[in-house]
Amino acid sequence: MFALTDTFTQETGFRITPIKMEDEGFVFLPKELESQLEYNNLAKTVRHSESFIENVEYIILRGSKLKSFKELLNRANTIGPVMADYPQKQSRSAVLLTEAGLYTALFLSRKPDAQQFRRWITCEVLPSIRQTGMYKTSQNAVTSLEMFQLSIKVDTLHKTVLNQHSIMRDLLKMLMKQNNFQQNTIEVLQNIEARLSESLAPSMFDNWKKINHLIDEISNTYDLSAEDKQRYIEELCMIHNVHLPTTPIKQKTSEIYDPKSGKTQKISERQKKALSYINKNGKITNKEYRELFAVTDRTALRDLKQLVEKGLLQKQGHRRNSCYVIPV
Repeated sequence: MFALTDTFTQETGFRITPIKMEDEGFVFLPKELESQLEYNNLAKTVRHSESFIENVEYIILRGSKLKSFKELLNRANTIGPVMADYPQKQSRSAVLLTEAGLYTALFLSRKPDAQQFRRWITCEVLPSIRQTGMYKTSQNAVTSLEMFQLSIKVDTLHKTVLNQHSIMRDLLKMLMKQNNFQQNTIEVLQNIEARLSESLAPSMFDNWKKINHLIDEISNTYDLSAEDKQRYIEELCMIHNVHLPTTPIKQKTSEIYDPKSGKTQKISERQKKALSYINKNGKITNKEYRELFAVTDRTALRDLKQLVEKGLLQKQGHRRNSCYVIPV
């Protein structure tokens, strides 16, 4: 599963130990690189930085793979005493950089010589190992011109990969918002259908539309005011026994327990989903509320204000910079 190639040292003092992993290609130990690239804890940085994505820039070894990797280090460790206890015996996982992750770590390093180190690995060490199975320091694998051209290609490829990751993250956010919008729209339409079904006869809604259409034509001819139009509609509906529900379409309500007050609060399903969104993302703005639930600015303000009044949310900032968070 794992094969340790060797530890190679550049003239400048940089050291690298490519490890060949089945189905993954070359992987690298963060511990070996962190002091050379001036990282305090590279494995921790990798797991918490947005610049590194699991299974792209790094992999996490667990279970049988971790056991096999530990056995490799104990059996044939050419890296030196710095790696004697990596990963530690009690560790249940270990982070390894992929080739893409190595380039990212080198690209983000603040050390001035990091780019020279990257070109050496990219243009000499790894190509030589792939071609011959070994690397000799005295071997001139590529010319200076070829090395420069390859380094440019690697830089371009790396920027392209980072850009594609950013596009994918934006697309994922957009799809999540669309899904929330679709779910909310379906609920509203089902609610409307339920209200209309309360009509006394199947044809009642069609009759109501005919009356409205007739009054619109009369209004265009005689220039009726809005009050007159509504009065004529009500009179015709009464004469023809057309009655539609007049109560407002309401959101389904849910109950939520507030540990601070010790009381159970009634909130709408939309407000309940907003609280879940805040728990996940830390906050919500008026604009995010409108986009998530496809409501007007006025409705968003009303819903958020109700949650503030119930003590379930707290407003921070002013006007355009305002947002809503869970009270501490």
